[in-house]
Amino acid sequence: MPRKLNHATAVAWLLGLCFILLGIPAFSEPPGVEEVLGVLGMDKGQIAELAQGQPIAYALSEHSADELAVGVVWYIQAPLDKVVSQLRLDNPDLLDVDVTALGLLTEHDWASSLAPVVLSKEEAQALLDAEPGDEFNLSTHEIDSFKTLKKTLNRTPYRPIGDEVGQHYRGLLFQRFKAYRRGGIHAIAPYAREESLFSKPSLELREAAHASAILTLYFPALSKAWLDYPKTLPPGVSEAFPWVEKTWKVGRQPSSDTASIWIGTAGS
Repeated sequence: MPRKLNHATAVAWLLGLCFILLGIPAFSEPPGVEEVLGVLGMDKGQIAELAQGQPIAYALSEHSADELAVGVVWYIQAPLDKVVSQLRLDNPDLLDVDVTALGLLTEHDWASSLAPVVLSKEEAQALLDAEPGDEFNLSTHEIDSFKTLKKTLNRTPYRPIGDEVGQHYRGLLFQRFKAYRRGGIHAIAPYAREESLFSKPSLELREAAHASAILTLYFPALSKAWLDYPKTLPPGVSEAFPWVEKTWKVGRQPSSDTASIWIGTAGS
């Protein structure tokens, strides 16, 4: 079963991107840290513990039956620009021990960008046998393309399955990336589920935006830019497209999603 990105995880990532505005403040009167933490759902006791240098875990809302969520927040003695660099270039969720590879996807060198995504023989065979359902996030067209590839490989058994399926899978991921760059969240192909049902990433991302009190209260322009993408972005905005690969096993149940929020402090 694929693990959904919890709304708070997506929002925490967007909050990091806010600070990439080159010399442009996100708002004229920045809210106090305690105010923001309160909106996130932390009580005064938790905020006091945080001020003493203790990492705090707090409850996050779960918006569907297949979400398991926990929030973690801690202070880091580092300027915000360094925190943003970590969010953009390294694994944005350091508490997820399932991450085995990561990188940034680029439109002009996508093959190299996704080169670390390597499939085992077990994973490759599972993709070749993929059917509509919740084991994979694949569209009907993508599932059919794996069936066609399987027929080709059956006629040429000497071709290494892992390499061929991996190359095909990386190509599908890149096509999804191109679709998003071209038409935003509405251009992302729906995932085929059982009984002729579909799961639409565009609806889940829109729900994530509307469910965030932080975006609504403090970053309405960011929320609009996210939902209206790829319309013209505000001046001075820089964008990045990170990806992560996670440990996967046939029949594995999802583990907890984690939203990590870093609070940078002034200084070198």
